[in-house]
Amino acid sequence: MDDKEWETLNRQACGTIRLNLAKDQKYTIMKEKFVKKLWKTLEDKYMTKSLENRLYLKKKLFRFTYVPGMSINNHINMFNKILADLLNLDEHFSEEDKALLLINSLHDEYDHLSTTLFMGRIIFLLMLYVLRCTTVKPRKRIKRS
Repeated sequence: MDDKEWETLNRQACGTIRLNLAKDQKYTIMKEKFVKKLWKTLEDKYMTKSLENRLYLKKKLFRFTYVPGMSINNHINMFNKILADLLNLDEHFSEEDKALLLINSLHDEYDHLSTTLFMGRIIFLLMLYVLRCTTVKPRKRIKRS
């Protein structure tokens, strides 16, 4: 490839990266003209496992709330994105904590759903406990002579 083709390819790659960024992310890299430097800047800013990034994402997770009018599917996708970003920073949450955070992020109009899920979970655990405690053992046959 000659220099002109590399410049065209570099410009297209920079444009593609910028198209996939949010507005507030674009402003920090608007003047970058080389893909390698642009990518390195983004990587240093967003992929470092710094305390600031970890605290920012945790704050975002703990303050995450349902926006009225948004579909539940989009709400769950946004929630999963925050969790994936935290997972990239080696932050792990138990399944129960994730479920509790998601349920608490829902609007009051979904209160019946959270009650059902909580009660359903309690009833399910109670049923498992009862089943474990009352395991039926097969009876031995007595041979009669």
